Amino acid sequence: MRHLLILTCLLFVTGAVADEADFDFKSLGAKKALRDYKATLAKEDKAKRKAMEEMEAEAKKAQKKYRVELIMNLEQALKKALQDADLEEANKIDSAIKALKKGGDPTGSPEKIGVGSRQKRSSSLYLSDISPILASTHWFGSHGFVGEGTFRQIRVGGKPFQHGLGTHPLNYSGANVTYDIGGKFSEFTGGVAIDDGRQRSDTPLTFEIIGDGRQIWISRPVQRGGMPQTFKVSVKRIKRLTLIVRCPGHNGFAWAVWLDPKLKK
Repeated sequence: MRHLLILTCLLFVTGAVADEADFDFKSLGAKKALRDYKATLAKEDKAKRKAMEEMEAEAKKAQKKYRVELIMNLEQALKKALQDADLEEANKIDSAIKALKKGGDPTGSPEKIGVGSRQKRSSSLYLSDISPILASTHWFGSHGFVGEGTFRQIRVGGKPFQHGLGTHPLNYSGANVTYDIGGKFSEFTGGVAIDDGRQRSDTPLTFEIIGDGRQIWISRPVQRGGMPQTFKVSVKRIKRLTLIVRCPGHNGFAWAVWLDPKLKK
């Protein structure tokens, strides 16, 4: 009987020790899992911070490039104003150049920096010198730039277009930009193409010009870069002018651009 009691006690103690060992093992496993989880989060946070820093650096680099190109364009406009003896315009442009060189906002509107006022007093007007009243695009660019997604200057066939517009279309849809021209012009000229930066669009694009809801010009479908098409259409008594890009498929590499579109009285 005594031996049986001793054996029972030994079995109880052994089981308790085993349970304690098992508890310690599980506890240690949970702690290790927690440490591993925290280490993984730390690595992810570090990767995210690094990605954000790289994005910020890229954005600053792009903005600096945009500022330099804008100053170059303004300097050319300044030379033209001086050649035309337009001192008022020259002073506005000179002030804008100085502000940009001091670190001013390079994304200000043309009206704020003085560009285009001379053209508005003349018999012609580039669309890039006025703001659209409606716009639906994936990217929109003005004053010779492809669009928000890139600070690239518009080039087709190697030639820059300082007054060009970029209208990158929406996926499986298109792009449209509408201007209020007030029925004050008689002729609209320019060209369309895919920018040199993308030699081939995923989808053939079609450009259209709409005046007061009526189609007044349509391009041939275009899918390759360096193949501009020009237009010259009447816009007499037209108040609303809409530029459209049709993109029935994927919008990859669809850098649709309008080449110095100009209104004439």
